[in-house]
Amino acid sequence: CFGQVKKLMGIKSLAFYLVNEDTADFTLHTCFPASDTALVESEMDRFIEDGTFSRAVLEKKPVTASTKDYSVHFVFHVLATVSRVRGMCVAVLDGEARKIPEASLELFSILMTHCANALESFALYTQLKSANYILEEKVTQLSRSQSFLQNEVRAHKKTLGALGESESKYR
Repeated sequence: CFGQVKKLMGIKSLAFYLVNEDTADFTLHTCFPASDTALVESEMDRFIEDGTFSRAVLEKKPVTASTKDYSVHFVFHVLATVSRVRGMCVAVLDGEARKIPEASLELFSILMTHCANALESFALYTQLKSANYILEEKVTQLSRSQSFLQNEVRAHKKTLGALGESESKYR
């Protein structure tokens, strides 16, 4: 993703915030290169406070912003599928946001949609794999129970047969 976005817009770094499913908080998952993590995190608090972050979540298209001194420019894009928001992509630009062609921004949106769908597919695959494992465990338990019950039925039939024999001898 970093390489594709770099081709489209000329970026210095790219960070991904993912939604924590339990708390619904956005947490920094990855930053390329890692040396820019401090810059992204320090500016993110301001972008949350001034509403830029929430605007990016709602608009579902690229949202541009810059530091207070306008020395560093950012592009935000939500990672959203049809069903939910999966995260946020934050790109630190090499130059100014206004120099990015509109076509590049459109392609960036398409790329971010595909990233969100990949995250969704991975989450669904993980859930499916977990459910499949649980199902396999239950099938194994049921097979053991079935074997145990079959042995019990055989033993019960044998006991009934012996009881019948004993009763007929007694008579």
